Amino acid sequence: MTYPNLVFNTLGIITSTVTGGQGTAFLLPIGVYKVDFGSSGTSGSGAAFAIYTSVTPGALPAGMDQNTIVGSSTSTTWIQGAAIVQALAPTYLMISPVVATVAIPIAGPATGFYEARITFLRLA
Repeated sequence: MTYPNLVFNTLGIITSTVTGGQGTAFLLPIGVYKVDFGSSGTSGSGAAFAIYTSVTPGALPAGMDQNTIVGSSTSTTWIQGAAIVQALAPTYLMISPVVATVAIPIAGPATGFYEARITFLRLA
């Protein structure tokens, strides 16, 4: 889903829904990117996210980059990560939990609003 008042996209990145309800994938054009991502995460005992990449959206679950895992041992906290991603071909990228399910909680007292951020900076 695109929010025209909140998204500034000059790279031509498009989004698509990954089958199986896994989330939103971003299709990166060929290039090298710095990817910054962050959100709150809740689970029973902690939360961890990683970057997943693949040239086909259906293969994303197998494409986790273990060098991008970020997380917390507490049940609700802000989790922030960053990585360099090279797309040698058009590449799907998704930020997703490492194990289990992690929910993004409501943004404080702002009922109905959730906060998750991702920034792509094209380096080359």
